[in-house]
Amino acid sequence: EIRLPLHTSDEGDIGREFLEAFQNNDRDIPTILTSSKMLTTGVDAKNVRNVVLTAPIKSMTEFKQIIGRGTRVFEGKDFFTIMDFVGATNLFYDPAWDGEDLPSNDAGEKQPKENDITRHSELDSESKVSEDRQKNEKVTIDIKGKKLRVINIETTYVGMDGIPLKTEDYLELLIGVLGKFYNDEDGLREIWSNPINRKDLLNKLREMHIDESQLNDLKVIFEAKNSDIYDVLTHISFNLNIKTRAERVLHVENSEFVEKFHNEKAKEFIEFILKRYEKDGVKELDEDKLGKLVDLSGLGTVREVARNFGGIPQMREEYFLLQREIYR
Repeated sequence: EIRLPLHTSDEGDIGREFLEAFQNNDRDIPTILTSSKMLTTGVDAKNVRNVVLTAPIKSMTEFKQIIGRGTRVFEGKDFFTIMDFVGATNLFYDPAWDGEDLPSNDAGEKQPKENDITRHSELDSESKVSEDRQKNEKVTIDIKGKKLRVINIETTYVGMDGIPLKTEDYLELLIGVLGKFYNDEDGLREIWSNPINRKDLLNKLREMHIDESQLNDLKVIFEAKNSDIYDVLTHISFNLNIKTRAERVLHVENSEFVEKFHNEKAKEFIEFILKRYEKDGVKELDEDKLGKLVDLSGLGTVREVARNFGGIPQMREEYFLLQREIYR
């Protein structure tokens, strides 16, 4: 259930009731509140996760107040998202947003900082069709000697200091962060092909304010919707070609790994997992997902399905080995 209260600045008591419901941080369902001017000042709502801009903003003071609705700190809230349909976020580039740049002894370009990153996409409703087509064309960017082709979309990542990072700057920042966890493809594969290690990496990245939703956004940048995050990471880290999940599944289906299962029920379950992975991605391979996959397969209870592998420990072991084969 998602509550959709509508409220404007002149709705009196009714509007204030909606506002109080929106401010209630104990609610366990999302709440969407629409407003005209009411949320710009004097509203204490700490757990705002999304700010949607649908009207032009001419005042820098008003813009700062609106963006401030999302910057409030709340437990479990690592970032907030700005969805801009009118180009209002161009005000981030106005010197009045954060004042003039301080003099620097370094004549080079300002390097992105490792800090909280909030992403937002600028969608200009008045854009012409030709402009949209141009944005979807691929451009080549050079990051630390790696030439990467990305879609020319207007995606900006904004840090806690309020300085926007364009896609190129964000990718450079991300490459630097990822380099702390692995040195080559084998190192990344060793982490990603094990669900325990993969979860640990994702948790550490989240602590550095890079969450899975941001990693999934990379699929859009590289037109890799049907690929694994792993392949996008190998591309930006080592310039390797991006494979689709379907290609990875086909490799496993034609490998000795599948053929080794003489028990047809065991083979059927492995093939079911592969289909789920191809359709929905790496989340289907989480360590705690095995029991749910058994239920979804319709092949029997956990004990019944595990019997085809020789027992529950053996089934779990094959589940882990399957993932090593997927990322081989």
